[in-house]
Amino acid sequence: MGNEIVLSQVIDEYESLIQEVQKLKMVVAALEAEKDDLELNVCRRLRAEYDEKIGHLELQITSYNLEIERLRSIIESIQAAVNRDEKITPEDAGKEADEKLKNFYDDLGKRAEQAKEDEEFAKKRAEQDERNAQDAGYSEDEPEDDEPFDWDEFFKNIDDFNKAFENFFRAFGNAFGGGSESSGDYSRSESYDQGASAKKNVNPAKELKSLYRKIVKALHPDNKKNRTPKDDELLMEAKKAFEEGNLERLRQIAEMIEDEDIEKRFKNTPEDIEALKNLKYRLKTRLMYLQREVQHIKNSFPYNEKDFLADDEAVAAKQEELNKIIESCKNTISALKERIAILQEQMSS
Repeated sequence: MGNEIVLSQVIDEYESLIQEVQKLKMVVAALEAEKDDLELNVCRRLRAEYDEKIGHLELQITSYNLEIERLRSIIESIQAAVNRDEKITPEDAGKEADEKLKNFYDDLGKRAEQAKEDEEFAKKRAEQDERNAQDAGYSEDEPEDDEPFDWDEFFKNIDDFNKAFENFFRAFGNAFGGGSESSGDYSRSESYDQGASAKKNVNPAKELKSLYRKIVKALHPDNKKNRTPKDDELLMEAKKAFEEGNLERLRQIAEMIEDEDIEKRFKNTPEDIEALKNLKYRLKTRLMYLQREVQHIKNSFPYNEKDFLADDEAVAAKQEELNKIIESCKNTISALKERIAILQEQMSS
């Protein structure tokens, strides 16, 4: 009788661990996809939008302020030469000033280059998304029944995620295009519907996220025991395809992978139970890291400017404020150039 109780407890522990690890794998894959989507897509588009509306004006102001500092440095050099009754040309003084400000000019150039790259990315990604929508026959005007998942509320219950998981999975299935609202079988492996590419009126953005989530879940180092260099290559390729919005390539990669069945990977033995506990710990650790990273991204630039960029009146007011600063900078530059001309006359006399 006692042996039967111990055996039952072992079986219960094994089954409980299997279920927890399966759930954790799905939640971690969802957050991995969320983090990558924010970093590779959403934030780059927001930066491009910010640069278009505000950033280019801020760069102008930075550029003008550097020119003001340069002119002031030239004035100091010429004034010092005049005081010593020496000669110095504005060109030589300008070279000295340029050397002093070289690092600032380099930073300005990098910011301008980044803005250009983000603009090009946003344009290409928008074009790719439009092609995906056309291929799917999908219109954004189609009614959406999905309710967005409340990540903030989910994170509040992170230590007791099992209780919140059923609601998460239901909303997750809607938000990412995967899962089933009616099914309680969370242990089943996900499989890609090879006929998806032929479906019409399917939201390609959701399919993109769903496929990427599936690929991450299958190929992540914590989820696949017998990894090969090909797995690493496919994961990197999937990340690139996800960034570019290349839906067709993600479909191809999804068809090439096979998600390991957790019950085939781990048996009901003391060694495997211990391995399951370690995997559960690693997944929970990864979950907490991803939760912090996602929240950090959402609290940082450019994501924290999202509401501001959607407020046309606020944007217009900020543009007006920056344009006034630009005019003030121009006036200062004109005055400094006049001062340089006067100093030149003093040296010539």
